[in-house]
Amino acid sequence: RLVEAAALTMRRLGKRFDIVLAGPIGDAQRLELERIALLSGLALDELQFPGFVADDDLPGLLNSCDVFVYPSLGEGFGLPVLEAMSAGAPVLCADNSSLPEVMGLADAMFDAEDPVSMAEKLFRVLSDAQFASALRMHGRRRAELFNWHDTADRALEAIRFHAQKAAVKQRTASVHILPASSLPVGQRDDEDNREI
Repeated sequence: RLVEAAALTMRRLGKRFDIVLAGPIGDAQRLELERIALLSGLALDELQFPGFVADDDLPGLLNSCDVFVYPSLGEGFGLPVLEAMSAGAPVLCADNSSLPEVMGLADAMFDAEDPVSMAEKLFRVLSDAQFASALRMHGRRRAELFNWHDTADRALEAIRFHAQKAAVKQRTASVHILPASSLPVGQRDDEDNREI
């Protein structure tokens, strides 16, 4: 869908750009992406497959891109989006799972299953320098909210809260056993002469 969206965007902009698909991609997946590119009117040299990008090289790659697009169909947290924002890239991402919480900006999100939705956002970033700059600034501010110190503080606060809640529950759940003679007659089991 990203390849299709990029092709739509290039036609609308009237100019070409490289699509860098970073990360490990198998031969079958690469052939499928190349097939989609050709069907969409792209030249194969417009697709770049650098493979795995080392941690030391990632900030430079992210900082130098015109736009970082993350068309995930489902995320646990969305760390790649946060990394790209932290590196200063203008970021676009899908509007599903945890990504809206990480992104925090509806104008930068799209339906990951809809290439047209993605292309609209791509066109805006690539044709509007002011919007791209606003995305860069938003990303850096947003990334500051997700630092490890604050994450550890929130985790510790949650642990303390649940520990206190469990302690209160344990105190209120203690069982009090009354002698059978203290129970009212209506609570005695007449069938087998037991008192309950």
